[in-house]
Amino acid sequence: MSILPEDSIVSNLCAFSTPQSMNGSAKLELPCLLFFEVTTGNVSFRSCDGVLLRTDQWCLEFVAEGFPLDIRPGPDEVVVLNEDSNTLEMLFTFLYPNRKMPNIGALSFDALVKLLEAADKYAFNAALEIGLSHLQRYAQSWPLRILTLAGMHNNRTLLAALAPHLVNLKPEVIEIVGFSTSLCAKWSRYRKKWLDTMVASKEILNGHDAQCDLWRNRIHAHLITGIDSPVVPIYRLVRGTNTKGQKAVWELYENVMEKIENELIENGDRDRVCCKYKLLKWFDHVADGLGGIQFL
Repeated sequence: MSILPEDSIVSNLCAFSTPQSMNGSAKLELPCLLFFEVTTGNVSFRSCDGVLLRTDQWCLEFVAEGFPLDIRPGPDEVVVLNEDSNTLEMLFTFLYPNRKMPNIGALSFDALVKLLEAADKYAFNAALEIGLSHLQRYAQSWPLRILTLAGMHNNRTLLAALAPHLVNLKPEVIEIVGFSTSLCAKWSRYRKKWLDTMVASKEILNGHDAQCDLWRNRIHAHLITGIDSPVVPIYRLVRGTNTKGQKAVWELYENVMEKIENELIENGDRDRVCCKYKLLKWFDHVADGLGGIQFL
């Protein structure tokens, strides 16, 4: 089985920093996002890319647990933040329920992670929950990075979405990244069912070795190589409900079936059907068995 190295898991995606204050009239010289240039705004922030944003301190104190500011800034004082203006504009939108929410579903993975880091840092809980829910669509592309974020918040929904792509990871790894004991136990049960299914599927392959020299000498090794190859890693064949997992199983099946056909033609034994039957039995076992495994 192809196994992802456990030491490749990123240890932490969030490097938190503390807001700083900067005195002076800089806010009058900086470009400003008009969306937040409200007449009642009494707190000014400058993003890392030099954009000024103004908002209301009472909103920050009410919505964001990462605030309030202990000392009210003066009228010409700017609070410097490490986040870029796009991230802060989306984040501050959550201060005003009557304003249109940003289209988080259209964000790239990196932009979404920036928003989540800022939401976590300043305790914008609504933005954090919504952002985490949108990470699911990147589960296949960025499973290890998402695992770290999900572990920080013990997010069951994200862990379930990641399970088909990281089932090779041991429960100890899931615990290390921050998941609760109960979710680690769920992961352990899920993984055991998956491993049991794959072990049983290999028994189907092994059982035909003693009965067929063609299978034993030519076909079996080719199939095992396909299962364990980096191109079709075994952990991607996890759930029948996973379209790409189904496709990977089917492509491997077709590839080996073609191999059988060629071997039979080469050996002048086209009437032999045992290898085709055994391969079909293996395919059905994998597709049906893994398709029934759910992260409960």
